[in-house]
Amino acid sequence: MNVNRLNIPLLDVKKSTSGTPLVFNGVTFLVARMGNPEYQSAIAEAYSKVDMDSLTNEAAQEILDVLLATHCVCGWQGLADDTGEIPWSVETAIELLLNPQLEELLNWVRDNSENIENFRVERQKK
Repeated sequence: MNVNRLNIPLLDVKKSTSGTPLVFNGVTFLVARMGNPEYQSAIAEAYSKVDMDSLTNEAAQEILDVLLATHCVCGWQGLADDTGEIPWSVETAIELLLNPQLEELLNWVRDNSENIENFRVERQKK
């Protein structure tokens, strides 16, 4: 069976794991799918190291936000401050997404990493 001939949407595995370029306020972010295997494994590992009975909602959300920054923000272009371009790094991605003043960016990354339409195979129109 050739899945490319099916009349159902296909997942682009590369976009899902390596990211797809999406624009937020003029900055292009490379966003991977929240459901990608690396992210899912990281969640399982992180939660295996904490006492779930004493984990607060706030602490659980911070763990998820760090993992989102680590595994779903794969790069960017055009992010700058008054000193110039800010190069991508995992550490900087975490710093950005955990900054309360950038909550809109965090929510945008979360929403877009969950939106399966961002990770579909682009088919040629006949």
